[in-house]
Amino acid sequence: MFSNHIPGCRTPRRTGCVVAYSTFNATPPEDAIFGRPSGALVDAFGMTGRTDLQVLCTNPASLAGGYAPSRPSSQPCHTPARSGSASRSCSMAAPPAAPTPWVEPQDHYTAACVKSNGADVLMLSPVGGARQLTPCPDTTWGLHLSDVNIALGTSWTSSARKPGPT
Repeated sequence: MFSNHIPGCRTPRRTGCVVAYSTFNATPPEDAIFGRPSGALVDAFGMTGRTDLQVLCTNPASLAGGYAPSRPSSQPCHTPARSGSASRSCSMAAPPAAPTPWVEPQDHYTAACVKSNGADVLMLSPVGGARQLTPCPDTTWGLHLSDVNIALGTSWTSSARKPGPT
């Protein structure tokens, strides 16, 4: 959103690029905080009134674009509830009791960068019986508090395009 000089990554081996996305699993509301070059974030960077801005979306599960499987991963000792940024209900799930620092939940999703209600977002869809994640702290945030974890279990070596959600 703030640079014309650093491109979005489109292949796994590319360097000097950025991966950026704002995750939603439903149409972003008009007052969404992420996905549009407006509101509090633009104001915070002193860019109010600019009409030449666009929010970057690079799908971490498929840098080349299209729908691709996105597998979440989490670190039980670093959930939003423990970092103080949100209540326990905002975490992807209750922290699992596991002997390892990282776990990979059984839930799977597909993800793709889309334009939805004027916002450029990474749209997440559950696969099979996966849980529908709850936007938190409210719908204006989408799934922002899960942005990083939502793709941590994804293989970074694949950038194949997929036909759409399953």
